[in-house]
Parts: sequence; structure tokens; C-alpha cells
Amino acid sequence: MSENTSFLPTVAHEAHAQPNYVAVYIALAVLTFMELGVTFLPIPKGGQVMILLAFAFSKLVLVVMYYMHLKFDTRLYAIIFTVPVFFALLILGGLLM
Repeated sequence: MSENTSFLPTVAHEAHAQPNYVAVYIALAVLTFMELGVTFLPIPKGGQVMILLAFAFSKLVLVVMYYMHLKFDTRLYAIIFTVPVFFALLILGGLLM
């Protein structure tokens, strides 16, 4: 029996630049120290929470884009990830009201 592999889909591997994981790590560390510094600022707690949420969101984006490799994958994977996150944030916002 000869094996016919013509029906198998071909996967095109696009070459992309290797991400600089050290720079991403340093950015995450800097954001973490900035979060720590925000807790000592003489601003109201509501302002601190908003700043800390912005830092947390930026760290989330860095981790998802580089360590989960969504920056280099197809947009389908990004959509599959972001749709549940959107609904989770909706539920969280509803619970906080």
C-alpha cells in the first residue's frame, strides 16, 4: 500500500523574529515595582485602584502577547482568548456594582 499524503493540509511556517524575553521580563519587573510604589502615594484609594488595574492590564497584555505567543499566532487564537475575557470582565463589573 502506498501512502498518499496529498490530502494532508500543508502548514506554512512563517519566520518571525525571536522575541526578547529578557526585555519583557524586565518590563514586567519594572511594572511590578511601580505597582509597589503606587501603594505609597498619597492619593485616594480609588485612584490607587485605577492605577493598579492599568498596570495589571498592561502586564496581562505583555504575558499574553509574548509568553503565550499570541502576537505571532493567527488572529483566531487571539479572538478565542479575548471573547471569554470580555465576558469575565462584564460579569466582574456586574458583581462590583
